[in-house]
Amino acid sequence: MIVALLVILLNRAVVNRLARVTRHAVAIGGGADPTVRLDFEGKDEIAVLAREFDRMVEHVVRLGYCDSLTGLANREQANRRLHSALDAAHRQGRPLALMYVDLDNFKRINDTLGHGIGDEVLVTAAERLCSALRSGAESREPDQLSINRAGDLARLGGDEFMVVLPEIGSSEDAARVAERLIAALQEPMLLSKHTVVVTPSIGIAIAPTDGTDAGSLLRHADLAMYFCKRRAPGSYAFFDVSMNEGALQRYTIESKLRGALERGELSLHYQPQISMSTSEVTGMEALLRWTHPELGVVPPSEFIPIAEASGLIVPIGEWVLRTACQQARKWHEEGLAVPRISVNVAARQFAMHNFAAQVAGILAEVGLTSSLLELEITESMIMLEEARAARLMDQLHAIGVSIAIDDFGTGYSNFQRLHRMAIDRLKMDRSFIRDLGNDTGDRAIAAAILSMARVLNVEVVAEGVETFAQFRFLQDCAG
Repeated sequence: MIVALLVILLNRAVVNRLARVTRHAVAIGGGADPTVRLDFEGKDEIAVLAREFDRMVEHVVRLGYCDSLTGLANREQANRRLHSALDAAHRQGRPLALMYVDLDNFKRINDTLGHGIGDEVLVTAAERLCSALRSGAESREPDQLSINRAGDLARLGGDEFMVVLPEIGSSEDAARVAERLIAALQEPMLLSKHTVVVTPSIGIAIAPTDGTDAGSLLRHADLAMYFCKRRAPGSYAFFDVSMNEGALQRYTIESKLRGALERGELSLHYQPQISMSTSEVTGMEALLRWTHPELGVVPPSEFIPIAEASGLIVPIGEWVLRTACQQARKWHEEGLAVPRISVNVAARQFAMHNFAAQVAGILAEVGLTSSLLELEITESMIMLEEARAARLMDQLHAIGVSIAIDDFGTGYSNFQRLHRMAIDRLKMDRSFIRDLGNDTGDRAIAAAILSMARVLNVEVVAEGVETFAQFRFLQDCAG
C-alpha cells in the first residue's frame, strides 16, 4: 500500500509534470502558440526547468517576432495575428478592421536630422499608438480592442505600422480609432535634440467587405493609405473599389521604391552585345531590375517611369552607373576583356548641371578607364535643349566616354543633327526588329537606318534580335 502511494505521488510530483513540459516543448516545435507559458510554481528542479524553458521561449519569441527598435510585433508576428483574427472573425460572423499607418515625410526627418532622430520618432510613435489604442479599450467605448494580443499593433518596417481591430461593430468605430491615433501622433514630439511634428496617413480595410484573406486585406489597406497620402496627408481613408486601381498601383510602386536602394532590392543584369561578323562580345548593357519582398519582381516598364517622374531616378541612376563601372573593373581584373559597359541615362540625370563631373568622379573613384564606359541617351533628351545637350556631350567625350542614342528611330532626329552631335553608336529600337521577317515597312526602316549609319561612320546596335530571320536580314543589310 505504501509503495503504491509513493508511486502515485511520484507520478503526480515528477512524471506527470515532466510529461507536461515535454508535451509543451513538442507542441511549440510543431507550431503551437509560443506565447503560452507553463507557469510552474515551486522550487523543485522540474519547476525551475519549466520556468527556465518559459524564459528561453520568451527570449526566442522576442527575437523572432518582435521589432528590435520599438518592441512591437514585427511583420512575421503581425501576419500570424492577422490570420488568427480573420479566422475568429469569420467563425463568429463579425467584421474586422485593418489599419495601415504610415508617417508622412519621415524620410525627410531621416535625411535632415539623422537616423538617430528618426529612430526616436519611431519609438515615440509606437508608444503613442499603444497608449491611444489602450485608452480606447479602457473607456469601454464601442471601438474598444484588446491590444494585449501579440500582433494587434505591429511595425511592418520603416515608418509603417499595422493595427488589427478585431472587435469593432462598424466602420464608424474604425473611423473613431483612426481619429484618435491621428490626434495622438500629430502632437509635437520632444526628442533628445529636436522637437518634431509628424502626421500619419491611415488606410483602412474592413473584412469581409474589402477582403476575406490576410493578403488582400493588407493590400487594400495599403492602397487606401497611399490614396490618402496623395490626396489628404494626415488623415485616413477607407478602401473603396471605386478608387482608381491604376493610380493606386502607381502610388504603391513609388512608395515601395523609396528605400529600395538602401534595402538592397535593386540589382543589375548584364546583356551582351554580339558582333554579327565575328560573333564576339563587343559590350555589355547594364539592365536595372527590382525585386520587392511583397510585390515580387516588378517589371522595369512599371517602375522606371515612376522613378523618373518622382525624381528617385537620380540617386538610383548614380548607383547604377557606379555599380556597372565596378563590375566592368572587376571583369577586367579577372581577365575578361569586355570592350565596353553601356549604361542608360535618364532625362533627369542628363539635365543635372554637374552630370559630366559626376561621371568623371565615379570613373576616378572606381578606377575604370573612361573609354570602357558608354552612356545611352534618347533622341528626346537631345531635342529638349539641343545646344546644352551638345555641350554636355562634348564634355563627356572630353572625359573619354562614348555616347549612344537609345531607341533610335522612335524620335525625330535628322541626319544633320546626328552628324553635328558626333554620336558614337545608334541603337535601333526593338519595335523595328520584331517584325523584320514579315513587315516590309520595318525592313525598309531598318535598312535605311543601317545605310545612314554607314554614312555617319557610326556603329549600330540592334535591340531584341531573337530569331535567325532577323539576324540574317540585318547581316545582309550590314554588308
